Amino acid sequence: MDHELLAACLAGECSKQEQQAVEAWRRESPEHEQEFLRYQLLWEASRARPENYEPDMQRAWQRIQPMPELVPEPVIQQSGLFTWLRRVAAVLLAGLLLGVGVYTYQRIQQPAVTWVAHTTPAGQQRRLLLADGTAVWLNANSKLQYPEHFTGRQREVYLEGEAFFEVARDAGKPFLIHSQQSIIRVLGTSFSVRGYTGEKAVAVTVVTGKVAFSDEQTRQAVTLTPGEQGILSKPAKRIQKAVNPDPNFLAWKTRILTFRNMPLRQVLPTLEQYFGVTITATNEQLLHCRFTGTFRQPGLEEILRVFTYGKNITYRQRGSAYLLSGTGCQ
Repeated sequence: MDHELLAACLAGECSKQEQQAVEAWRRESPEHEQEFLRYQLLWEASRARPENYEPDMQRAWQRIQPMPELVPEPVIQQSGLFTWLRRVAAVLLAGLLLGVGVYTYQRIQQPAVTWVAHTTPAGQQRRLLLADGTAVWLNANSKLQYPEHFTGRQREVYLEGEAFFEVARDAGKPFLIHSQQSIIRVLGTSFSVRGYTGEKAVAVTVVTGKVAFSDEQTRQAVTLTPGEQGILSKPAKRIQKAVNPDPNFLAWKTRILTFRNMPLRQVLPTLEQYFGVTITATNEQLLHCRFTGTFRQPGLEEILRVFTYGKNITYRQRGSAYLLSGTGCQ
């Protein structure tokens, strides 16, 4: 990334398109985000130089005195005087920059951070334990990037896909999750995050504790409590909060599917997502049929057979697609 562009954005002098380009670059990898934060700290340190800081004039003069070419001659030409003054100014400026550099270095000196990345392929999940004791269940087709050891004032990770977090409580170090264009901030709680690249929304559903859910571009934020869900529309850059309507949002982790007098219109999307298949009803009336049942470590054929009992529904398979037929329900 062009440092001049970063400086312009930090100074508030870049265009909206340039700001968006910088934000996109920061989201590409944790390394980019760390580079930006270091540059931001350097920028702030250079502006926040102590008011009582003064260049060491005497030392600077001593540095330039021994230089033979700077010893004044009895007659000094105008051009030589200007050259001499420019060299004095250069030495003083170097001393100033050296002082700022040492001051900045002392502020940004931090141990090197080693990043770890875990990816889960289709059809697989994985449980991870982070250095602070936080447990993460990573769903299929997902990627989590996190530091080997958390340093600094906050704990940050990067998620692509879906995961369930049980965050170890640390009031002095907030836990931040970057997912797509959203930021989830917590102290110690349990919740799920779904933020796949190809989907138009990021969803956060809270089980315990409180979660701050925000759009990193617009800074709109909502606070979520147990049983609530926040959905960020990526195209609209808008967050909506509501009571979680899906009892099976953690079925991929628990291996339990539960339906309570639920119409087939809502059942089918859950089955499609859980089993990775397509299920189509040939008759619109079929979608009004309601079902109740709990399935532990279910198989799709097992659930479809339940549909056929007393509902006059039949099904047939075509590759990875299933077709439901019947007269349906009123």
